[in-house]
Amino acid sequence: MARSSANKGIFSARELIGSVFSGRRWQTFLPRAVIWQRWPEIVGEHIAKVSWPWYFKDLDTLVVAVTDSIWIQQLSFEAPLLLERINRHLPENSRLKGLRFMVGNVESIRAETERFIKRRAKRKTSSGSLQARPEIPPEHERMLETIEDQELRNTFKRLLCFIEDDHGQGRGQ
Repeated sequence: MARSSANKGIFSARELIGSVFSGRRWQTFLPRAVIWQRWPEIVGEHIAKVSWPWYFKDLDTLVVAVTDSIWIQQLSFEAPLLLERINRHLPENSRLKGLRFMVGNVESIRAETERFIKRRAKRKTSSGSLQARPEIPPEHERMLETIEDQELRNTFKRLLCFIEDDHGQGRGQ
C-alpha cells in the first residue's frame, strides 16, 4: 500500500480489510471446519474411531490420520465414497478433490482439535463474540488508529486479534 506523503498513515476500510484478507483463502477454508465438527457423522462412528482429519495438502486434498497401515489400505478403497460424503457437507467453492491417508497418532490429533475448540470457547464473552487479544502487530495498531468510529475500530481489532491468534498458532491459512 503505497501512500503519498499527504496521506501517509491514512488507510481506508477497504485497504484495511484487504490487507488482512489478502493471500488467505477464507471463503474456501472457513466452511471446511464442518469436517472436524461432524467427522463421526460424516464417516460413521466405526471409521471415526480409527481416523481423524489432519490438515490440507495442495489446498484441495484432505490428509486424514489413521491408526495403522491396514486402515490406510481400507480407507483408500473407500476414498471415493468418503470424499462424496465430505463434499455433501461443503459449499461448492470449498469442495475437496482428494483424500490422502497417513499413519498418525489419531488420539493426539483429535485431542489437539478438542483443545483448540475449548480455547476458542474460553475466549468467548457473554455476548458470544470473541474477546480481543492485546497482541497485534504494530502496523495493524497504526492502521486501526486511523479509524475514527470507536465501535468500528474495536470490531476490526477483535477481527485482527482473532486472525493473528490463528496465524500465530499455525492455523487458519
